[in-house]
Amino acid sequence: MTAVKKRSGFERDGSPSTKYGDGYTFFDCGVSCQTFCLAAKDHGIGTVILGVFDIDKASAILNVPPEEELIALIALGYPDGETPKVKKKDHEKLLRWL
Repeated sequence: MTAVKKRSGFERDGSPSTKYGDGYTFFDCGVSCQTFCLAAKDHGIGTVILGVFDIDKASAILNVPPEEELIALIALGYPDGETPKVKKKDHEKLLRWL
C-alpha cells in the first residue's frame, strides 16, 4: 500500500488541513488495507497486514516512485484449513464513548 506524499490531510497549496498533518495518510491507508483484506476474505483469500519491514529496501524492490511512500505490505494466500478465532479484547477496554 503506497500513498502520495502530502495529499491526504493537506490543502491544494500543500498546507496541512488540520494539526495532524501526515496523520491522515496513515488513517486513510489503514482503512484501505482493511477494505482490501475484507474483500480478499470474501474471495476465500487470507491476508496479513505487515507494518514492520525495511521500508527503504522494500520501496526500492517495488520501485515506489519518489512522490509516494510505502505504508504497508499485505501478504496474501489461500488458508490451509480453518483459521482459528482470535480472542478479542472487550471494546470497553479499547474505546471511550463521548
